[in-house]
Amino acid sequence: MKSVFYAVVILFCAAALRFYGVNWDQNQHLHPDERFLTMVASAAKVPATFSEYINPSVSTLNPYNLNFGFFVYGTLPTTLNKIAVQGSTYDSYNGIAIAGRYMSAIADLATTLLVILIGRMLVKMYGLDERLPYISGFLYAVAVLPIQNSHFFTVDALGTFFMTLSVALALRARFKMPVLFISLSGLALGLALATKISSLSVLPLLIGIILISAVAQYRNDEAELRLQHVLEWLLAGCLLVVFVYVTYRVGDPHVFSSSHIFDPTLNTHFKENIAQLKSFSTPSIGLPPSVQWLTKTKILFPLRNIAFFGLGIVYFAIMLFGMIRMGLSKKPILVLISFWVFALFLYLGIQFATTMRYFYPLYPYFAIMGAAGYIAIVKRISNKYRRLGAAIIMAAILIWPLSFMAIYARPHSRVSASEWMYDNIPAKAKILTEYWDDALPLSLPNTQFNQYEIVPISVFDADTPEKWVKLNQEFSTADYYILTSNRGYGSIQPASKFYPKMSVFYNDLFAGTTNFKKVAEFTSYPTLNLGFTAIQFNDQWSEEAFTVYDHPKVTVFKRIK
Repeated sequence: MKSVFYAVVILFCAAALRFYGVNWDQNQHLHPDERFLTMVASAAKVPATFSEYINPSVSTLNPYNLNFGFFVYGTLPTTLNKIAVQGSTYDSYNGIAIAGRYMSAIADLATTLLVILIGRMLVKMYGLDERLPYISGFLYAVAVLPIQNSHFFTVDALGTFFMTLSVALALRARFKMPVLFISLSGLALGLALATKISSLSVLPLLIGIILISAVAQYRNDEAELRLQHVLEWLLAGCLLVVFVYVTYRVGDPHVFSSSHIFDPTLNTHFKENIAQLKSFSTPSIGLPPSVQWLTKTKILFPLRNIAFFGLGIVYFAIMLFGMIRMGLSKKPILVLISFWVFALFLYLGIQFATTMRYFYPLYPYFAIMGAAGYIAIVKRISNKYRRLGAAIIMAAILIWPLSFMAIYARPHSRVSASEWMYDNIPAKAKILTEYWDDALPLSLPNTQFNQYEIVPISVFDADTPEKWVKLNQEFSTADYYILTSNRGYGSIQPASKFYPKMSVFYNDLFAGTTNFKKVAEFTSYPTLNLGFTAIQFNDQWSEEAFTVYDHPKVTVFKRIK
């Protein structure tokens, strides 16, 4: 009963952290990927028959049939969302976004439970400390990156859930009925692929678990049962492939060219989209999402973001310690998990773009390794101070997630900035905003958004004389210049080699030596409220995507005439 109580408490904590502040942007749709998925789900309709659903050329859930020519996600998230909201009050633009956020939160809550279950299976396999499952579950519950992504209607939380489910089912096959559980693992992997094609990265871990489990059973079998069990595991492996394929076909029909189950030909349109997506992941100036990666150090930059922002530095330190211990444990599954996490991190870390959400599928295993490290450290503390030491370590871990949650307890910084603008900027003022960022002011109740002249400027264009003729003309006639996040200057200033003049402009702008004077600033930093004082953590030095959606820094400049 204690184990059930611990699991319930952990899940309650995880749910509170994930469902709190679900409408964090006050229905302003300030996450661009979420905005896109919401538009797709809004346009979609649930087909009348399964044959219509599975046929990519006619399905009303296929983005290509809804005038969305570029779609590189799996369609399972938008399909599930549309089915869930159909006929309810949530079947609206605002409602679909909120329902999608609930779906992400529920998926990540389920991942928390899977972490506990995986921990319990590891304890059963290797006689590990019985606290491991519950410490693992708690550490996943308080990991900041999963908490943040649970607040977004994107594909990442759902994809991570299905990937983790496939691993949990593969581990379960070690104990009994391998054919059943390996088949179910394939089903889960198929659903993961139907959510996000990059979910295929979990396949080496699955194969390793299956091989280790099969070899372990072979060694423990009596001689007359070995052939039977070898055939059983071979059948399980074959069924894994079948279930992955069939489930992927059913979960994401838009990837394929026809509705015929035995025709694996991919949709030409989808292949073109993937090729176009790959072209974005190449060094390029002028392409806004690529500029930020021109100056980032491979491996070290994503490592820094995981350590300081995704986990928190104390959590990260004990996770590394646990990872080393598991890797040196001589327990095959533990060694495999550590090696897979390390190898996948290296692979992702050497890519051109190393955004934090790409590493999201590693977080369930960060929690398990963190628990292993925590238990080992606590055991090294003398009995007299063990409880105190354990409490201090856990309190240090909790500082970061509790600080981060403060973001969802206050209005979005762009909403606050918009309210200020309506109160302080006169009608008909000319306001410059930066292309590729959300323009302000937002359309708020009882306001007139069109009372201002909003002019986007292309700061990401190459620093040519033609660019600066246009910019200087706009600067000379503008009344206000609004930086609604650090997307522009955060990417361009470090890349001064590529943007020499634009970098100097930003330096002068923030130094106050241009014709623009800063008149207002709006931030929503993670904050630890201690009652008698509040400690803010300026996280603007994190990877761009960690701040620009739910807590960007907004700076308002007024031209001095």
